[in-house]
Amino acid sequence: MSQIQITAGLAVSNGPYRQPQLGGPFQQEQTTARGGTPGLLSLTTAEQDVDFGDVTPGWVFVKNLSSENAMLIGPKNAGDALEPFLELPPLAQVVLPLDDGVVLRVAAAAGTLDAQIVGVNQ
Repeated sequence: MSQIQITAGLAVSNGPYRQPQLGGPFQQEQTTARGGTPGLLSLTTAEQDVDFGDVTPGWVFVKNLSSENAMLIGPKNAGDALEPFLELPPLAQVVLPLDDGVVLRVAAAAGTLDAQIVGVNQ
């Protein structure tokens, strides 16, 4: 097995409010060296499954490349619809752990947008 490095953090400096850096890099075992899919997706308000191909992602990187529209992210529910748990603001990015068997769905909250979505095997 090899290790992958995941980095997640938050720091804020806004006028008098300061939040020092929280989080940082951590290591996790990767059972199979696979990842990098699906890459760039063009989204509309129509929900779509994220197809990771032959990758069973344990970690997913998502970046909203739109400077105007938010992105909806969540699992597919029993009715085959997006169950949004995250509205990613324009130009924001996030790293998410993803359980086996969860089908990730995405959509633009309004209009259209491009997003970078990359899953890596855990």
